[in-house]
Amino acid sequence: MRLLRLPRPLRALACCAPHAVRAALYGALSVLAGADSCLCCGKPTRSLPLCAACADTLSRYEGLETRCARCGRVLLSESGTCTDCRRAERDGCLSFCFPIFAYRLWRQELVFAWKTRGNRLFTPLLAGVAASALENELRLRETGAAVVPVPPRPGKIRSAGWDQVEDLCRWLETRHKVPVQRLLRRRSAQQQKRLNAGERRENARRAFCLSGNAERMAARRELPARIILLDDIRTTGATLDACASALSRAGVADIRALVLFGAD
Repeated sequence: MRLLRLPRPLRALACCAPHAVRAALYGALSVLAGADSCLCCGKPTRSLPLCAACADTLSRYEGLETRCARCGRVLLSESGTCTDCRRAERDGCLSFCFPIFAYRLWRQELVFAWKTRGNRLFTPLLAGVAASALENELRLRETGAAVVPVPPRPGKIRSAGWDQVEDLCRWLETRHKVPVQRLLRRRSAQQQKRLNAGERRENARRAFCLSGNAERMAARRELPARIILLDDIRTTGATLDACASALSRAGVADIRALVLFGAD
């Protein structure tokens, strides 16, 4: 499959453009680049490396009734909570995590195309799925919660030109009117994917803290009572736990999470 990779000057131009213009730019250039093959079924497709049928399949996911009440994993034969969660002691400040999709098979290729190769045409599609999950599964508007993105590494946007979670949040704000508050900042530039499970937890524990605005809100006791953390992928859960801990220390009582893809 041939994925669109814009030259650096065009990537810089696209980053400065409004999101609707940016999506149109990537779409037009993808069509000019010729037909790709669908990541899922292999059929020819244009502008987005998913055919219409597979894109429609991606927009559907398992609801809460089939999920573990703690980790959000889809249950096969259990009910209530999965075997792993029943065996593990409950700790941390994160009360629940909802991974929309399992991070396996062709979805790993999708993440690579979106996150690593910078194909932003996936962002509107993923934002629509995330908005649906926020509303229908996590009851965003009903509970008055705020969405808080996991912040990027320092310097990532400057070096890469964009951050996939921030891109997702901007689509959620502008297209779906989701309330997003950027209450966290990241102090460490070390990538989690290069670390083992123990190193990830230690690195994440030191990496996240409140943003300057959040510190002022905390001093005035104006932080939201309920927060939904948003990230693209959950592997060990170390990043989400560290973000939840920083928010809990600031007085947030109810912290949940939504991730696009979760490792089984």
